[in-house]
Amino acid sequence: MSETPSLQLLVQWRDEADQDAAQELFYRYADRLVALARTRLPARMARRVDAGDVVQSACRTFFVRVRDGRLDIR
Repeated sequence: MSETPSLQLLVQWRDEADQDAAQELFYRYADRLVALARTRLPARMARRVDAGDVVQSACRTFFVRVRDGRLDIR
């Protein structure tokens, strides 16, 4: 993993369609987000839904909103 700040990677992805930057961002935070999702998913839901799937869905929504300009990144 590079030492590039996360915000810079996000801007690279948004402005240059740099998929490597997006991938690095995802892998930089994925493990922590999955762990967080596991602690927040209700037990009944956790039996049917994988925390990793929840994180992938949330990340997909995040990247789409950044790309579409619906999230202001500064």
